[in-house]
Amino acid sequence: MRNIVFKRFGRNFIFLILVLMLFGCGDKKEIYTNRAFDIKFQYPPDWDKKEYYGETIATFLFPKQSKTDLFTKNVNFTVQDIGYLTNLDTYTEAVADTIKKMGELPEVHQRMIRDGYRNIGGRQGYEVVYTLTRYGIPEEIVKELSESKELAEAGIAKELIDNRVDTEGQTFQILQAWTIYDGRAYIFTYLAPGDKFDTSFESVEALIKSIRFI
Repeated sequence: MRNIVFKRFGRNFIFLILVLMLFGCGDKKEIYTNRAFDIKFQYPPDWDKKEYYGETIATFLFPKQSKTDLFTKNVNFTVQDIGYLTNLDTYTEAVADTIKKMGELPEVHQRMIRDGYRNIGGRQGYEVVYTLTRYGIPEEIVKELSESKELAEAGIAKELIDNRVDTEGQTFQILQAWTIYDGRAYIFTYLAPGDKFDTSFESVEALIKSIRFI
């Protein structure tokens, strides 16, 4: 059963996380309601909501803190049909396998910070917090690419150099929380640069605590 869940969930999960890595409040709250999936929750009014953004049901983009920010912190709400035979523990094992496999990708390092059960919308759920560090091409390789006439003529060198990350890596911290309801997995993903994760954590935690199934 776990392998079946992974095959259905794993590829989309890895693709979503890596794409998000590449691109990137007062008392008043906005209320997001989705009757198709029987859920509602609160979020800060200065978050930019985009519904059906790629494969997600809704994406919430945080305001940039400065003009130099290259990445926009975000929360994504995703729903996956998993049927009634998959319980929370089976699904959680599949997610754990997926996170582990992400850490096995070339030039990616994964570190688990914490994980455990939590309440989501009045139901038992699960939460993980971990980091992913993406490494790019070392300086000496960049130099060789820059000096290669063959690669330059083919346009390959510039593309590789433009998309590289320095040897110290680029670290993102990720919180994911999910629960099972009516044959579906409801997943919330918060993604931020590692050094800016904590600055919006309370707002994300408030969103998760406000979740209600309707």
